[in-house]
Amino acid sequence: MDNCAVDIEVNPLGGTQAHYSDYNRLSMGDTKLDWHMAQPEQEADAIGTPMVWTTNDPANFGYRPQNR
Repeated sequence: MDNCAVDIEVNPLGGTQAHYSDYNRLSMGDTKLDWHMAQPEQEADAIGTPMVWTTNDPANFGYRPQNR
């Protein structure tokens, strides 16, 4: 574990489409903002904190109403 990693709390996006499947899977057990390796609680193929692409365009599959 990297001593420089920052503590985080992941807020689920609530997306169930395939677009969110890797994000939802890899963010489970993530408690440190990092990019070094999976934490013991994360799946082995997690390479740090996952991100997901989102947009403010309601016609797009990555739409999130929080985007302005």
